[in-house]
Amino acid sequence: FAIVIYLLKIPTPTFFNTTMGGLSGLTAPLSMMVIGISLAGMPLRELFIRLKGAGLHTAIETNGSHPRLPELFPYIDQLIMDCKHWDREKHKEYTGVSIETVLKNLKAAVKEHGQLDVRVPLVGGVNDSEEDMERFAGLFETLRGDKVTFEILKYHEFGKNKWEQCGWVYGMDERAHVTAEQVRHFRELIKSRGLNVKIS
Repeated sequence: FAIVIYLLKIPTPTFFNTTMGGLSGLTAPLSMMVIGISLAGMPLRELFIRLKGAGLHTAIETNGSHPRLPELFPYIDQLIMDCKHWDREKHKEYTGVSIETVLKNLKAAVKEHGQLDVRVPLVGGVNDSEEDMERFAGLFETLRGDKVTFEILKYHEFGKNKWEQCGWVYGMDERAHVTAEQVRHFRELIKSRGLNVKIS
């Protein structure tokens, strides 16, 4: 992404270089690119049009909550969307956003986009109960498609140090961890519904 920023002459904030150490060097360029695009006044849609015009493969990873997300579908080769909860109230409680737009965008992606990867970050005490898995599987049956895959992500703490560096309180504890057996069971449940499971 740093190369893309350079090629497209997108300005970046002065703190760009200060965030490029260690693991941040792999993840910071994307967020810096978005900030740079914002400063340049370039709509995200325009960025993807230019990337596609340059012959680059495009992908976006999103929580799916932006109502204008479908406008980008024609310019995205790979669309990765999170589905963090099936329950409307719990989704709002844990993510701070309504699930309605997420569901609308997921369903639109199934119809309008060529490649959709739906991911569930499995978090202990949040969305890992047997009922949760059954309800997720039921929801995923409504998103069935030849080019739709479902991926279960085991909770991790890779971002914990970033929270601490920002002076924020990291709210998760040991109870958030899930077992490999839970992940395997969830994958098998989704497979049993005739859906495509992606193994990460």
